[in-house]
Amino acid sequence: MFGVQCLCGNTGDGLLCGQCEKELLRPISIYLGGYESVRATGSYENRLKELVLELKSGNRSIIPAISALMFRSLHERYPRFDAVTWIPPSKRGHRQRGFDQSQLLAQQIANLLDVQCFRTVRRTDKASQHSRSRVNRNLGPTFRKLREVKGSLLVVDDVITTGVTLRRYQQLFKGQADLKLTALCMASAN
Repeated sequence: MFGVQCLCGNTGDGLLCGQCEKELLRPISIYLGGYESVRATGSYENRLKELVLELKSGNRSIIPAISALMFRSLHERYPRFDAVTWIPPSKRGHRQRGFDQSQLLAQQIANLLDVQCFRTVRRTDKASQHSRSRVNRNLGPTFRKLREVKGSLLVVDDVITTGVTLRRYQQLFKGQADLKLTALCMASAN
């Protein structure tokens, strides 16, 4: 039987070798009002930061391994999710990359959870968060709700910095008693 090559080049039994999983999987829980829980796989530093930048620069081949890592960072105490969705990138970011990294991560995670994955919002601002002025960054991106959702929804994003993007997302669904949001991010820059 042949082993699978890890992101680092080592061969192992899974998508990540034990050494990489130990280095990368350092889950962080973040409090953010309106969410049942917000979880990041680890801190936006060292190898995890390199992987985020590699993904954003167009390397789709790492998506299965990163998705598996994110999936493993979900604690067993989390509820069964009814569906998975994602925070879409700015139009400019999507155009530059040619794909939506959060959507691809969300689809892989939904497959691992054996639930459906669908888009719930459309991003209406054109600039990415990091390319905006500090004042505009603090306001967060703007979204338009595409559909009503209910149940337990897992929201996937690549990096959480201030939490403003996830807050803006949650505000669209505020007051919906039949919706429980949980967020899962690849990394936390806090």
